[in-house]
Amino acid sequence: MSLGKDVRLAVRALARSRGFTVVAALSLALGIAACTLIFSALDTLILRALPFEALDRLVGISETTRDCPSCSSSVGDYAVLRRDARALRGVATTVPWSGTLAGRDGAERVEGRRVTPGFFALLGARPALGRTFDGDSLAPPPLRSVVLGDRLWRTRFGGDSTIVGRTITLNGLAYTVTGVMPPRFAFGGVDDLWIPLWFSPGQERDHLSHGYLLAARLAPGATRARLQTELDGISKRIAATYPEQNLGMRLRARPLADALVGDIRRYFVPLLAGVGFVLLIVCANVANLTLARASERRREIALRAALGARRWRVARQLLVESALLAAAGVVLGLGVAAVCVPVLRGGVPAHLRQSLPGWDALALDARAAGFSVAVGVACVLLFGVVPALRSSRPDLSAALSEGSRGSTSADGGSLRRALVVAQLALALSLLAGGALMTRSLAKLVVADTGFRAERALTMALQVPARKYAGADAARRFVERTRAQIAALPGVAAVAGTWNLPLSGERNFTQYDLAGRAPTPLAEQPSATDAWVTPGYFAALGIALRQGRDFTPQDDSTAPRVVLVSESFARRAWPAGDAIGRGVITNGTTYAVVGVVADVRQDGVEIAATPAIYRDIEQTSGGIPTALVVRARAEPTALTASIRRALSAIDPDAAIADVRTMPQVVGDYLAPWRLLAALLGAFAGAALGIAAVGIYGVMAYAVAQRTHEIGIRMALGAERARVMTMVLRQAMALVAAGVAFGALGALGTARALSFLLYGVGAGDPLALGAVVALLAVVALVAAWVPARRAARVDPVVALRAP
Repeated sequence: MSLGKDVRLAVRALARSRGFTVVAALSLALGIAACTLIFSALDTLILRALPFEALDRLVGISETTRDCPSCSSSVGDYAVLRRDARALRGVATTVPWSGTLAGRDGAERVEGRRVTPGFFALLGARPALGRTFDGDSLAPPPLRSVVLGDRLWRTRFGGDSTIVGRTITLNGLAYTVTGVMPPRFAFGGVDDLWIPLWFSPGQERDHLSHGYLLAARLAPGATRARLQTELDGISKRIAATYPEQNLGMRLRARPLADALVGDIRRYFVPLLAGVGFVLLIVCANVANLTLARASERRREIALRAALGARRWRVARQLLVESALLAAAGVVLGLGVAAVCVPVLRGGVPAHLRQSLPGWDALALDARAAGFSVAVGVACVLLFGVVPALRSSRPDLSAALSEGSRGSTSADGGSLRRALVVAQLALALSLLAGGALMTRSLAKLVVADTGFRAERALTMALQVPARKYAGADAARRFVERTRAQIAALPGVAAVAGTWNLPLSGERNFTQYDLAGRAPTPLAEQPSATDAWVTPGYFAALGIALRQGRDFTPQDDSTAPRVVLVSESFARRAWPAGDAIGRGVITNGTTYAVVGVVADVRQDGVEIAATPAIYRDIEQTSGGIPTALVVRARAEPTALTASIRRALSAIDPDAAIADVRTMPQVVGDYLAPWRLLAALLGAFAGAALGIAAVGIYGVMAYAVAQRTHEIGIRMALGAERARVMTMVLRQAMALVAAGVAFGALGALGTARALSFLLYGVGAGDPLALGAVVALLAVVALVAAWVPARRAARVDPVVALRAP
C-alpha cells in the first residue's frame, strides 16, 4: 500500500476522533511553540550573535587577581602580548566609547568602541560599504576616521550609500566616514560606531590603567592550553619587570564567546531545561492519549491482523497518524510562536536591549522553522513509536472475544500510569523552579541597596572633550551645570558621578593605611573607587553615618579628603575611629572626613564591597559621566527643563539614558523578572497538561471499570466509597510523581542556584507550596471521573454490552 493511501486513511481516522485530534494537536502546538521561541532567542543572542570568522580560534584575555577573578586588561598587557606571545597570530584591544554626534536637531549621544588597528581583520569582519582601519601601527592616524554601525547609518543617515568619505562631527571634532559595517555586526553590545584607538610609547608600559578588552586569534597549530602556559610566563615577567605596578595579577585566556556572551548563555540553561520539560510532558500526554485511543481500537486492529495485515503495516499506519498530529502541531506551534515573538521582544526593557545585539531583530526565520520541524520529528519518536509498536501486536483472542467488557485493560494500563507519574514529576520540577525564582525576585525587590531610589532621576552626560580639556574649564562647566539644575523648580539636590550604582561602571583601587608599615602593592587590599561631586550622597539618598559630605571648598587646592563606606571603615579601623584617619591610594594620602552607608554598587544581589569616595575635582578635574537629580515630586517632569538648562550652558552637550532610579533597579532586575515569568508560564502549562493527563487516565479507568463499579454498587457499595476508591488511585499516582519529582526539583534548584537570592535550593516553603499545589490540582482533575463513577447506575452498567 502506498504512503499516500496511508495518509488518506490516517486523515479519516483522525477526523473520526475529533476530540483526541484537537487535544493532541493543541498540546503539541504549545510545546513546539515554547521550544521555537526559546530557540529563536538563543539563535539571535548566542548562536549568531558573534558573526566572526573561525570563532573557535578567537580568545579573550583578561587579568585575574586575588580580589577580581576576571578583570579587564591594561594597555601594558596589550603591548607585551603583541610583542611576546608566540601562540597568537594577532592581538587587538578595544574599550567602550561614548560621545555626541552633532546634527541639525542638536547633539545626540552615541555609543561605540575605540579599537586598535587590525581589530576588524582579527575578527574576519568585512564592511558592507567602504573599508575599515588599515595598518598595524599604534601611532595616531593622519586623519580622524570612523566606521559606522548599520543601525546608526540607517536611522541617522537614512542608509545613504554615498556616506563613505563624508565628514561627521563627534565631540566637536570632524571625523571622516571610512566604512559601514553590515547588520548584526557587534562586539558584545549594540555599537553605533568605531573609531581608532592608539597609545603613546609611555602608555605601553602602563600595567595599572585597566578597562580594555583584549581579543586575540590563536596561531596555526596553537592550543588554548599552550597559550595559557605562555601567558603564565608572561605574567611572571611583567611582575618582575614592573614591581611597582605588580598587583599580583595573572593573565588568563578563555574563548572569546565566553567573554562576550557568557553571562547571557547561563540564563538559557534553565530556559532550555524548562521548555525541554514542557515538551516531554506534552509528548507523555499525547502518548497517553494515543494508548487510550489504541485500546479503544483494539478490536479494529485485531480484525485487520486476523485478515492478514502484517505487524509493520499496522505500525506504519499508526505512525503516519502520529506524524500527521506532529505536523499539525508544528504548523499551529509556528503560528503561536509568531504571535508570541513580538510579546517576548517587547518584554525586555529598552535599556537591557542595548546590551543584547540583534534582539530588536528577533523573528521567526527559516532556521526557527527548521528547528520546529526537527522538534516535530522528535515528538513522533517520543509519543508515536512505542504506542504504534505496542498496538500493532494485539492479543487476537482477547480483542475479538465478547467477554472483555468490564476489563481494566491491563494492556497498556501500567504504561499509561507510568506516563502520568512522569508528567507529574516533570511538572513538579518546573513548579519548584518557578517558585524559587518568584521567591528570589520578591526578596530582591525589597533588598536594601543602600540608596533611596524614589524621586531620584539619573542620566548620562556627554560633552565635547576638546572644549573642557583643561581642569579649570571642566570645573567651571560642572559648577555651572550643578548650579543651573539646582535652581530649577522641584529640584532638591543634584550631583555628578563616574560610578552610578548598577550601571556596570566600577573602578578598583589598591590602598594602604597611613600610620602603618607599608604593604607591598601586590598584597594591598582593594576597594571600589567611586568619583563623585559634592551633593552626591544627598542626591542618591545615601545615609551619612559619621563626619561630613564633600563641600565646594574641597577643591584641587585643598587637602585631599575622602569618604568611605561602613564596610571599609570596619575592615580598616574596627574600633570605629575612622574620621581623621589616612588612606593612601595611587601614592596620595587622603584624610577620611566621613563614613556613609554601604551601597550595592555592582548588583542588587551582590553584597556591598568596601568603597572609597573621592571628589572628582581632587582626582582629575574631569567631567562626570552621569548626573543624579533628586526631585521634590515626580522626577520625570524635570527632564525637559534639565535639557534646556544644559543646552543653555553648551549646545553641544547632551544627556541620554534618562531613567528614574526605580527604573534603573527595575532594569537591573529584568532578567530575574523575565526568567521568573517564563519559568512560571512553563510551569503553569506543565501543570495544566499534567492535570489533563491525570484526568484522562482516571476517566479512562472509570470507563473501563464501569461494569465492575456497577457490580459493586449492586452489592451495596456506597457512592462515597466508590469516589474514595477512584481518588485514592489518583493520589497514589500523585504520590509517586512527587517522590520522583522531588529529586528533579532539587536538581532544578541547584541549576538555578546562581540566580537565587535569599532562598536556599531546598527552601521548604517553596517546595512545600508546589507539592500542595500539585496535589490540589490533581485532586480536582480526578474529582470529575470520581464523581462520574459514584453516579453509575448499576442497572444500566450491568446491561451494557
